[in-house]
Amino acid sequence: MRHKAVLVGTQQSALDDFFKQMDGMLHCVTSSLRLEDIENHIEFFKPDFFIFCMKNETALTLQNMRKIKQICNKHRTYFVILGSAIDCAFFKKAAAGVADIVLEKPMAMAKIYEKLQVFYDALHGQAEIDRISDSVRMSQREKLSDNMQKMMSESTPAGQQMVAPQQMTVEEALAAIPQKKHILVVDDDPGMLKLIRSQLEDDYEVATAINGALALRFLAHKTTDLVLLDYEMPGNDGAMILENIRGHEFSKNIPVVFLTGVTDAARIRKALALKPDGYLLKPIDKATLVATLREKLKA
Repeated sequence: MRHKAVLVGTQQSALDDFFKQMDGMLHCVTSSLRLEDIENHIEFFKPDFFIFCMKNETALTLQNMRKIKQICNKHRTYFVILGSAIDCAFFKKAAAGVADIVLEKPMAMAKIYEKLQVFYDALHGQAEIDRISDSVRMSQREKLSDNMQKMMSESTPAGQQMVAPQQMTVEEALAAIPQKKHILVVDDDPGMLKLIRSQLEDDYEVATAINGALALRFLAHKTTDLVLLDYEMPGNDGAMILENIRGHEFSKNIPVVFLTGVTDAARIRKALALKPDGYLLKPIDKATLVATLREKLKA
């Protein structure tokens, strides 16, 4: 799928790279930073991403960012910032909560595209899972209903009115069908997200999030049975995300297992002091991962 993006900003080298190196992967158009221009481009072009390529930004250039975010939300466009670590930090302080994706330069264009794709798949992949699940459940409902009707017809004497059996309703029968447990994986490494999804998707429903903000947004609207959480991530690290998960009524009882490459004993103790429900070292061994999930989910 070729995604679409509206590009704005003063980092001309980045703008040029999008057009030269992303051809065939992203359909890009540029816009000025005038609010009216941006709104028109988003409304008529209907991009998947609005990408702000920053360079030495000032508070003045960021004054309309929240209004742009509202426009993006209206049209289901994701707000992306791309710039140096200083520019990104300045943006996050001046316009907290606006950016859906933060891309810090230097970063290869292939890596940028990979992060955009993983972010998009994390959201829309779950929507597809929900759609397929609903379809499967409807098919099961129809099949079960047909079987019940057939059984009633075969067991009812001619001329006698059929009465539905009282032992089990269609809904109760559907509820008895085993459902896969759901796992949310949170990691800023797209490769790690793909690896864990491939290891688990045969036995679990798997959703992914490339940062803590996306994970919390997911949990606010959907349910999961367990969270696999990278302990060390830029911005909101595992400790901060765990604190947020524990601080919300909708997520406070969800088991959280840390994933980390940390091997230093003192740092491991620090992580365990946060009282996660488990702790797995990278690289992830599939057998250990599956065994841990079964233990925590009692499945």
